[in-house]
Amino acid sequence: MISTRARRLRAAGALCLAASAALLGGCAQRRSYEPLIAAGRFEEAAESARRDPEKNQRKRELLYYLRLGTFEQLAGLHDESIVSFETAKRVADDLYTRSIRDEAVSFMLNDYFRPYAGENFERALIRILNAINYAIQQDEEEALVEARQVDSMLTQLNMQQGGKNVYAEDAFGRYLTGMLYEEAGDVDNARVSYLKALEAYSHYSEAYGVRAPRALFSSAMGIAQRHSQRAIEEVRRYGEVEPRSLPSGAGELVILHFNGWIPEKVEEHFAISWNDGWPYVTHFRTDRNDADVRRAWGVAASIAADDTFHIALPKLVARPYAVRRMRIRCEEAISLQGPVVVEDIGAIAKKDLKDRINRIFARTVARAAVRFAAKKAVEHRLDEDEDRTARTWFNLAAAVADWAIEHADTRQWKSLPDEIQLANVVLPAGSHSVRIDYAGIRGVIKSEVLSDVRVREGRRTFMIVRTVQ
Repeated sequence: MISTRARRLRAAGALCLAASAALLGGCAQRRSYEPLIAAGRFEEAAESARRDPEKNQRKRELLYYLRLGTFEQLAGLHDESIVSFETAKRVADDLYTRSIRDEAVSFMLNDYFRPYAGENFERALIRILNAINYAIQQDEEEALVEARQVDSMLTQLNMQQGGKNVYAEDAFGRYLTGMLYEEAGDVDNARVSYLKALEAYSHYSEAYGVRAPRALFSSAMGIAQRHSQRAIEEVRRYGEVEPRSLPSGAGELVILHFNGWIPEKVEEHFAISWNDGWPYVTHFRTDRNDADVRRAWGVAASIAADDTFHIALPKLVARPYAVRRMRIRCEEAISLQGPVVVEDIGAIAKKDLKDRINRIFARTVARAAVRFAAKKAVEHRLDEDEDRTARTWFNLAAAVADWAIEHADTRQWKSLPDEIQLANVVLPAGSHSVRIDYAGIRGVIKSEVLSDVRVREGRRTFMIVRTVQ
């Protein structure tokens, strides 16, 4: 028979092991890519990202491919970026339907113990950025495959969540899809996509302060005139504007400016009284967790109402940058629209977290309360046995375990920009040199010259520029 003291010491050891597991899981190697991106050394950043050990860490595997695909895209390695983003899609979709076992583990320990499946807007942006990869390569057919996947994902997401998800639509994704349909000569689907984009931007204006760009209105009206009078009236509901038309012998350069870094997810700690925290436990009382809850319930009445335990919640903190807009200079330019913000990723991330924080709070409090009650139960038994040595070791192990386990899940796609700006430049078909000045509130911060920019007659040419300063 195992003695009571041995059982208590074994319990302390188990908590030490749990703490060690949490610490090892949270101490993944980190690399700083920001200086490389700031210096425009994108290929070097991609090569460094390929050596990141996260590739072999199941909990962070998705983040590896998201980062790698982003850097490869910036480096102009679009074939490689497509492969990385395709892998990211498979990993994210698989993890989105994660097993019950992972759910059970994360309830008693921490959300970080689950493999990271990505936020909803991140999963949509994988497809949007991959569509841009194909658009840059002038492969409209494959670009449209990605764009359709955005629509399918958002539709499925809203069906699963009963329309309660704050991230229910992506205006920029719809706008991009409309442009791709137009490039493919599909007037019907281009019209529908542009209308969906106009509708989505009407919500973006209220939620994120991002309005529909004038170029979208022009494109929507241009397509509507090729479709029907009814289509024209549908566009006019959102505003009156001249239709898009390209002069003979001209094409359009679409410059996508990826600016800044998305706000960083960090953790914030709070103390919760037992009296305030315990009611949340009943909210998560399922068959899977009944045994844990029953054990906690057995000592709940003996815990003082003002006893406190600690929880950690995620929050987003802005990463400052000075560049506010780009100024495009090209002597051959026939017309220029923008730049304007078409996707405020930082604002979307903040609103998405705000929408979910009450659910995260309830789950976190319930989990911490059950662990706190379990710890109190062991303390009561050790007090009854008057085993001071075991009590000392147990309290030490419990403190270490709480410190290691109670952390907020701060994983995120950190290499995303804070915002995407878009400019439309109409140029004669051929090769051009384009100068871009990146300006802040005190003037030009940096400049670059894009040489040998090739514009096709009657078509759009897509390109990306990146700033983080």
